[in-house]
Amino acid sequence: MAMVLPLGGRTSHSVVIATEHGSYRLQSLQPGEVALYSDEGSKIVLKRGRIIAVECDTFQLDCKTWQVNASEQASFATPTLNTSAQFVAQGQISGNGGLAIQGGGGAKVTGSVSASGDVKAGGISLQGHIHNGDSGGVTSPPSKPRH
Repeated sequence: MAMVLPLGGRTSHSVVIATEHGSYRLQSLQPGEVALYSDEGSKIVLKRGRIIAVECDTFQLDCKTWQVNASEQASFATPTLNTSAQFVAQGQISGNGGLAIQGGGGAKVTGSVSASGDVKAGGISLQGHIHNGDSGGVTSPPSKPRH
């Protein structure tokens, strides 16, 4: 059951006041907050402080373009973040958990590469490899170190 209340007597600008089963009603709303919720626990809450909180099992968004303009920061607190195609960053990519790349054409770098530890290519260490025939002339290609 619902009631429709026309604001200022104009039906073109009305407010719907709904009645529902009380056991599903959200109890934690502050004055001025508004919520849309289901009997399964999904909810969208317009909270104080200009916060919109969404709680659900799956949040699905289907559109041609999704644009987010966050003037300070955007965060994802998740164990895995996937993209189904190309990922492009216009700024620096920073990380603390290591880097693993597999498949495709490998990695191509334009510019300098710096490493604080050893670098290995084809199983040969940049810091620990040896050369044969080091008598001041041209040496042989690097060899794996002897252990």
